[in-house]
Amino acid sequence: MIIKSTVLYAPAIMAPRAAAFILVLLLTRRLGPAEFGLYALVTLVGEMLDMGSSNWIRFSLLRSDISTPAVWRDGLAKSARLSVVFMSLACLVGLGVAYWIAPGRALTFAVAVAAYVVSNSGLRLGLATLQLQGRKLEQSALETARAIGLLCSGWIASGLHPNFASVALANAAVTGTFAAIVLTRGALTLPAGGAVGASYRSRIEYGLPIVALTFVSYMVASSDRVFLKLLGGAATVGIYAASYSIARTPSDIIGNAMNQGGFPELMRRHDQAGAEGAAQFVRNAFELMTVLQFTVLGFSAGLSQAIANAVLPAAYREAAVHLLPIITASAVCISLKAYVFDNIFHATRKNWLQFSTYAPAGVVTVAASLLLIPRLGALGAGLAFLSGSFCGLMSSYLLSRRFINARLNMVELGKAVALGVIGGGVGHLAWMALLPVHLPALVVFALAATAGLTVWAVAAILLRPKLIRGPVDKLTRKVLRRAPAQA
Repeated sequence: MIIKSTVLYAPAIMAPRAAAFILVLLLTRRLGPAEFGLYALVTLVGEMLDMGSSNWIRFSLLRSDISTPAVWRDGLAKSARLSVVFMSLACLVGLGVAYWIAPGRALTFAVAVAAYVVSNSGLRLGLATLQLQGRKLEQSALETARAIGLLCSGWIASGLHPNFASVALANAAVTGTFAAIVLTRGALTLPAGGAVGASYRSRIEYGLPIVALTFVSYMVASSDRVFLKLLGGAATVGIYAASYSIARTPSDIIGNAMNQGGFPELMRRHDQAGAEGAAQFVRNAFELMTVLQFTVLGFSAGLSQAIANAVLPAAYREAAVHLLPIITASAVCISLKAYVFDNIFHATRKNWLQFSTYAPAGVVTVAASLLLIPRLGALGAGLAFLSGSFCGLMSSYLLSRRFINARLNMVELGKAVALGVIGGGVGHLAWMALLPVHLPALVVFALAATAGLTVWAVAAILLRPKLIRGPVDKLTRKVLRRAPAQA
């Protein structure tokens, strides 16, 4: 079930992030490091405020209403009203942040952040409505179309006006258009039902810990770039942000794709089968997640030089070689924490305890940033991110075991690590062998990555055959069931 859900939701998660990733690569060639750094900060601040003001509303809608279709319409109406109020507050906060983080261009920065918050908050609510109904393919199609729009609008805007605001506002316009489409389609297809769902008060009570959690989680995942801007300037942020986008995107895509179907399914398993049924689901999710995440980490470490040479301008490459594996390792920790162990707190309605897992990690990140960034610059920011991410993962794992003990299989974890080492190691050896050939950097990277993936696939079949056998057996049974009817 996890694999099927991940595959169906993958385009919805992959397409926008792939578009943002490609756009970052393009913008590093059209915007200077300082302008690109401000663009990265608009995205960062906008995402922080959007997640803090609206993500808890989405979680509340899914957790409170998922099992009762008759209350879906009431839940959507209440969620929409809450979204308007809280995203308005977020825009006001964004104005204050703009004067702190970009004092020379505060008004422009604030407008760009507000456009991000409004457009993405609306989109997030609309996608939650589709997720509530399990409409995976439609969600994937709409997000794929939006991704194309983001890429085209950002590229055109940066050509016409090469500054951070033009790109940010163009992307917000595309996202806002699709938010209107998704919200309309999601609302129109909800099943009829006049039942009253959870009250505003219960939704807010459920959501307040998530808001606090969002704040401390961004201390872990984002304070590196904020302190880098304050201590090193926008140009340093631009150089760091390029590596950050490349390193974190694959891990983020995998984690989000699994969680789109995995989160509501874990809620159902816990409601219907109790802690034991949920534990089995968490165990399966962890095993699949580690295989995919450690593979990404292996390739990032083994091919960091090849990636930097292939996709980044010369000004960004030296830092990227060292930053890529560090940031990828941090992203893997965040994904395992957020999409495996933190879901246990939601299933058991103990989501307020997530704060206890992020708070010490946030303190570690801030302290490490203040100590390391003045000495090491962008590298110090990466190490601070890794320190806080690992601390958060361990805190979440240890605390979540009190409620659902998944009894993780260390042998399977070892296999996942081995697959990452094999894939990345073979890719690195292939890259070294190709260096004297004098091929274009992108071709060298593609050939080395293909060699690593080929060996990885063979090793995966040998070490983790159930990853292949499960989907194949299911497909075979489906074909055999249909065969008599077609005869």
